[in-house]
Amino acid sequence: MRDWLAEPPLWSAEDLPLFEGQVLDLAFRTTKGASLYARGWLERLSDGWALRLLDVSDQIERVRAGEQRLQLLAHATRLGSRLWQARTEDVERLLEEFLEGLVLRLGIAAAGLFLAQGGGGWARCSRFVRPGTRAALPDEAELQPLLDSHCAAPKRVGQGNDSLWLVPYGERGGVQAWLVCLDAESAIPVLSGEDWLYLLAGVAMPWLQRLRLEAHRAEEERSQCLQELLDSSWWEYLPAEDRYLFGPGFADRLFGTAAEPMDMPGLMHPADRDEFRVHLADTVAHGGMFDQVLRLRSGDGWRWFRLGGRMQRGRIIGFAVDIDDFKTNEALAAAAISRLENLVDRAPAIIYVERYKDGALTPEFVSASLETVLGWTLPELRERSVFSLVHEEDREIFLERTRCLLRDGKVGCNYRLRDRLGGYHWIHDEAKLLRDDEGQPLEAVGLCLDVTETREATERVRQSEERYRLLVEDSPSMICRYRPDLTLTFANRPLLRYLGCGDEAIGTLNLSKFLTEEQCEDFRKRLSAMTPAQPLSTVEIRVQLPGHEHAWWLWSERGVFDENGFLIEVQAVGRDDTELHRSRQQLYQSAKMATLGTMATGIAHEISQPLNVMRVALMNLLKRVENGELTDDYLLTKLGRIEGQVQRAARIVDHMRVFGRRSEIERQYFQPKEAVEGAVGLLCDRLQQKGIALDMELGELPELLGHADQLEQVLINLLVNASDALLSRQEREPELRPWIQVRAGLRDGRVLIEVEDNAGGIEPELLERIFDPFFTTKPVGKGTGLGLSVSYGIIRQMGGQLKVRNATRGACFSVDLPVG
Repeated sequence: MRDWLAEPPLWSAEDLPLFEGQVLDLAFRTTKGASLYARGWLERLSDGWALRLLDVSDQIERVRAGEQRLQLLAHATRLGSRLWQARTEDVERLLEEFLEGLVLRLGIAAAGLFLAQGGGGWARCSRFVRPGTRAALPDEAELQPLLDSHCAAPKRVGQGNDSLWLVPYGERGGVQAWLVCLDAESAIPVLSGEDWLYLLAGVAMPWLQRLRLEAHRAEEERSQCLQELLDSSWWEYLPAEDRYLFGPGFADRLFGTAAEPMDMPGLMHPADRDEFRVHLADTVAHGGMFDQVLRLRSGDGWRWFRLGGRMQRGRIIGFAVDIDDFKTNEALAAAAISRLENLVDRAPAIIYVERYKDGALTPEFVSASLETVLGWTLPELRERSVFSLVHEEDREIFLERTRCLLRDGKVGCNYRLRDRLGGYHWIHDEAKLLRDDEGQPLEAVGLCLDVTETREATERVRQSEERYRLLVEDSPSMICRYRPDLTLTFANRPLLRYLGCGDEAIGTLNLSKFLTEEQCEDFRKRLSAMTPAQPLSTVEIRVQLPGHEHAWWLWSERGVFDENGFLIEVQAVGRDDTELHRSRQQLYQSAKMATLGTMATGIAHEISQPLNVMRVALMNLLKRVENGELTDDYLLTKLGRIEGQVQRAARIVDHMRVFGRRSEIERQYFQPKEAVEGAVGLLCDRLQQKGIALDMELGELPELLGHADQLEQVLINLLVNASDALLSRQEREPELRPWIQVRAGLRDGRVLIEVEDNAGGIEPELLERIFDPFFTTKPVGKGTGLGLSVSYGIIRQMGGQLKVRNATRGACFSVDLPVG
């Protein structure tokens, strides 16, 4: 028997006498694995013991089912109480806790709660699946045909492990919620159908009441918000008590902190009071609703309100909207309309409306300005038709205007209309067609402006422009307009003739075709520097013209800007300065040759020095040969010395050749320090021969843009002039120790080269004329008066300045040049 017991016993056969006379409850394990519960006693026999048992399995199962039922109902009641008091964010967790207890206590696979939707259908709100199972509840779409909104009792759908147990929760309006249990066939007997309903009601009732309360609160919040946004409130009238009730916002607006009055008509404007009483009495007697706009006393004044009411269950419930602002705006709009009508009637423009009927447009309205401008009235227009007043030459334009208006919906054109006195006025007509919802024409609205004076002025301007055009075309100067990218938009005949193009090239021809890349970059920089405040620029440009070597133009520009300050066009006037430029270059070259002539003696002495050294070296070589004392080392030494002197003479000749030739056409970057050293190198021996000390202070200098030989020419002129002035003073003052100081460095971002002497300076009255052409202080036959004038022009061409001042002991000439 020990093997049949569900649990191993804790006693043995020797303990049997202890159980004699006691009631025993035993649990046995059947062959199918189920439990069998029995109750009995032990009887002593002569040869052993006898066990008497009764089967009490049914009683035990009933007791356990009752306990489980009570636990489930208590679980539902407890959670229902918690649901009513829980926070909103805890509701979902409590619903899941209810389903979890249901699933685990009944041993079912899964359970879920479904809630009815306002628009029909059901939505799952919570679910729980027993851990360790793969069960899945059907979704809303699958359950939709199974959930009946009028079912009053639980029902089972399907068989076996996939069967569903559906429990409804219904109220007066029908089923509001469903409890769906999966694989609940074994659990159904534990609870009766009524128990299942009680179980679900314990949770669903507080849950739905809570949802309704939250929805009611949300509705109240929306209603309150809407009343505040619309500046509205509610009021009620109780006919049985002849008493009025007011919403808080309405009462505060009308009465402030005063006690609530009983007679609402007493607050109304006398002009509106009787109408309100009539509406109120009719609504009480016959039902329905009414709506009235009236004035109510508010503070010290009157405010406009819109009041409406409807009979509802023996009382009138109404609304009140503050429309005082609308009435004020309405009054302002009416005044504005009145002013607009007056303005339309007095405006110089003729405003009109044409009605569309049977495929034609006929005048419907015309402003009073028609009579002021043309002398006609609206009845006369209808009688005569507008077409009869159109000039004969413009009638086709007027007919096309009507066709275009009906086809495209809008039109604008010019034509002439006859006035009452027989004269014609140019009219600018702008019209738009209005259509109905089906797209059919309704009417045309437009305005007509008398543009006679404008047309006449335009014609005068056209004639004036024609005269100026002939003047521009026949001008010897080059006149043009071009965009910032240098594309020509206009060019007169002289410019086109220079460029070798015809009128057809305008709009496609670009000036960059005739400029180098460097000059194009200069153009772009110059145009980008233009501003509305400083739109002018003048510069000399070099162009490569067809059939010409080079041409130099003096180019004056003016920028044209839009309202945002952006450059949109450039107007330019040019003059051909090629001959002037060549003459200037010839003058520079002549001045350079004159300078070379002045330095000829010093250069000859400079070349004679290496020649004398070579002559002495050759004589020494010959003596050694005659005496037979010539060695290889001595020969190499002398030949090396001769080679050095040859190179020295060659450098002098090369420098003279480079200095003496014409300057390059294009400006180039060069080192000003080399130009200073070159000028000093050509004159150094001459100055030493004449006893003039030369001191140089050269700092580090950046590159300049221009012609190095021309800067060297300027410095040579300054050094030669200083030398002549010093020699002239030394003749008068033999004890004078003449000196010249050359300084070069950077000052304020510019290159400054100064040549100063101790010759006593220049007379103050001559300082202003020192750079004039042909002005000189040298005796007749010793100066042309062009050296300083040419030097001044060269420095200006390089964008710099040549200045002179009297220093402490003599004159100081300064060359100020921009960094390249």
